[in-house]
Amino acid sequence: GGIELGPILSHKPIELGTHALLGPSARLGGRPGNLAAATLLVRDGVVLVDIAPALREAGQVQGLPTGWIDCPSLRLTADERSVVRDANFELLLAWLQDYQVRRRDDGEVTWPASPFIDEGLPAPVRERAPGLRSASGRPITRDALAEEIHRGRELVYVWWHQARLVPAYARAKIYAPWPSELALLRRDFPEARMVPLQALGTQSNLDPEDLTSLRGGSHEPLLLARDAIVALPPTPGQADAKAPERVRIDIEAYVHRAQTATMGFISILAYERRVAQITDRPRVFSGLTLLCRVRPDADSPEVQLDVAALRRNQLAITAITDACRQRTLEHWEALISHVMSRARPWETPLLRSSLDQLGAVSLELGYRSTELGPRLGWRDTALLDVFIGKTVVGEEPRSLRDALRLLRDRGMIVVARDDRQFPGLRSDDPRLEPWQVPSWARPLLERVVGRMALLDMPAVPEAYPLVKDGDPCDAQRHLIRNRVDVSADAEKARTDPLARLRLLGQLLVVRGLGQPDNFALERLPLLERYDPRAMSTTRLVSLSAAAAEVPPPRLVPVGAVHRGLPRPVLEVTPGLAALLSTVAGFEIETGRHQPGATIIEEHDLRGDAPVRRRAQTLPPLLAKPVVHPLLVGRLHVAGDASSTGIAIWAGGLRQREITLPEPLGRVSGRLVKTPVGIAADPRIIDREVAVLAQNLLADALRQRALLPPIGPHRERLDLFIEYARSKIRDDDRFGLAQALGVAAPEDRGQRVAALRQMSLDAAPLRPLPDRREALLAQVVGQSLAMKVQFDTAVLTWRAANYRRRRPDGTFEVEFGLRNTWVQRGLDEDRALDPATHRRAALLAGVLVVAEFFYQAREADDVNVGPEHLVVALWRLLQLR
Repeated sequence: GGIELGPILSHKPIELGTHALLGPSARLGGRPGNLAAATLLVRDGVVLVDIAPALREAGQVQGLPTGWIDCPSLRLTADERSVVRDANFELLLAWLQDYQVRRRDDGEVTWPASPFIDEGLPAPVRERAPGLRSASGRPITRDALAEEIHRGRELVYVWWHQARLVPAYARAKIYAPWPSELALLRRDFPEARMVPLQALGTQSNLDPEDLTSLRGGSHEPLLLARDAIVALPPTPGQADAKAPERVRIDIEAYVHRAQTATMGFISILAYERRVAQITDRPRVFSGLTLLCRVRPDADSPEVQLDVAALRRNQLAITAITDACRQRTLEHWEALISHVMSRARPWETPLLRSSLDQLGAVSLELGYRSTELGPRLGWRDTALLDVFIGKTVVGEEPRSLRDALRLLRDRGMIVVARDDRQFPGLRSDDPRLEPWQVPSWARPLLERVVGRMALLDMPAVPEAYPLVKDGDPCDAQRHLIRNRVDVSADAEKARTDPLARLRLLGQLLVVRGLGQPDNFALERLPLLERYDPRAMSTTRLVSLSAAAAEVPPPRLVPVGAVHRGLPRPVLEVTPGLAALLSTVAGFEIETGRHQPGATIIEEHDLRGDAPVRRRAQTLPPLLAKPVVHPLLVGRLHVAGDASSTGIAIWAGGLRQREITLPEPLGRVSGRLVKTPVGIAADPRIIDREVAVLAQNLLADALRQRALLPPIGPHRERLDLFIEYARSKIRDDDRFGLAQALGVAAPEDRGQRVAALRQMSLDAAPLRPLPDRREALLAQVVGQSLAMKVQFDTAVLTWRAANYRRRRPDGTFEVEFGLRNTWVQRGLDEDRALDPATHRRAALLAGVLVVAEFFYQAREADDVNVGPEHLVVALWRLLQLR
């Protein structure tokens, strides 16, 4: 048989809901609930720590339970000597208080069968009987609670032992159950929405976010994600005990109806309260509101999410925002289809913005090899169903999808400019009947199919190369013309793309039929060649020059070009592509985004230019023009401090990229060689580029001084400067230490003495007043020698909370009213004599000052160090 290694318990542990187990002491054999000096926290039978000091410090438990407590959700502090004071610890306190209230003399406990007070009891007895009450002490009946839930109202609650901390004006509408009563409420009313008041932080407005206007001004929402898990990054340098490691989110997409509602939002809610609202253009989508509801990543409804801590954690907000954007991009086609079936595309901001970004590149327009030759292909999307015109005959509506199909099958779209019919110019092919395209749809059609594919009336479509099912040369003999027409087109070929198209049709048909080129059209620049490496990307080349290239350029549709292409290409219409492939042997450009290319994303609605270099969505941190005998251009440090290298150009071509060691490696830019630079040795160029980048970083402190003291740009620049300083401390090969303020370490004693004298000159010490009021504020204010605005935080265990620095330089500091030492320092009840209160205020001042410097050391708007703390404590000691 098995061997039992665990202790033999004298009594069965008491279950505190699903949160914890309260067990007896195995060694003493006592009953749970007897007073003892130690209360052990165990996990899997292993003793972790004695939590009796933490329970005593909380001041909520009248008598500490003996034995052990098994609570899996409690977390240990970094030194593993205590437990974290988070929502789980508060829940354990509430259960222990509930247990103390309901415990009998023999140590056993009787949990309630109903959360409500028996209404049959006499009034005096009912006032003292346990049961569900409001924070003001008013009993709550079942009928009253059912009516509130039926109306869809949420139930905001605090634990009964915290009811006295609720502001007086809100106690009547706040519920105050015990944990055992709350569990019964969740069982009897599963549809009830329970919101813990502690999770809402210190905000005075307890009402949920009003979504009436959002729902009224938007189409039916689309659910993009449910129960999606988002991992939250830890805040560097801060051990915020209330910050969760993961959360779950639900995302709903609301598409705005009004044509003027073009702004985009990402609203993050927790317990239907706003946590943050993001409006940055690089993160949001025009005409779309993403509603993200955040909740704890836990199955137990008792686990709470601290809204106030989440608001302060900017890294967590960024992670949730990025998750919302990524989920939206993953379901973009479903969202577009959802809106297209309910709205008019040209009148809906989201669809209009999507159409404005639609083009040949985003549709992946390209040629595909088929049995009949190269044929046009594209990526399917619901946006192709947008109306762009109608036929002249019959007025049949036409969509963008119809335009692509016509371009694939015939290679040309005939467009009627006005109501004139031109019956003598119409094609015998019914598919080449003219279309009427409104002026507001014409730009979209040109971006997708290209201007060369649109033939405006009056014109004859058979005069241009078309897509034929058979031999393209034999089927288009009519493209061969006489000398007069060819000469007229040749004179205007430089400026008229349609004239070039007619000449190319003649040249290729003549060559395909084996006839001589009597007009020397092979040497005439008629083809549009796109080179992604050149500064001027497009130029005209002749057929003979294009065929002589090694390797020869490949064929792409008109407009389907970008800097990410791996080689030069020729922009041609589908009919011309069939002739070039058959007659001249040109290959089509296959594949989508080539490796290493950075072009516009499929659903990226930011409007960034489709170029290979990284699009700048943030203003550069540092920037400086370069005017040098060897080089001209511009160097900068990107807004996110990422780098794509320094590109060196010469003669319209990109020669190479220079990547420098850190911290100069963060510098990007484009430099063009002058005639002197072209003749210079590359090693001289590299050395001069390093000097130019060094000068840019050396100018960082001056450029920072020109920025406002508070703002996102200043914060990003400060972070970059600290990064550069950290690299310089390790290796200052470029001599930037003095320019960036990284000097040799000075004597700490001299610095403390200098800071102390500076503080005395700026804020001389004054005797403390004899008045008891605001004595602690006087102690802290004189110790810090700063402009400080004091407030109180009701639910804070810390001695103080540093909130922020105002634009006028005043610091906002909150006293933690739940801290025992702060309570003695304030002595609001006047329980201490003046001498004792004075000593208590000085001692509490030490804790507040230390906590202020601990929190301020990670703040971007406060520049303090250990020497400032020493001076502050010295000033405090002088106040004795």
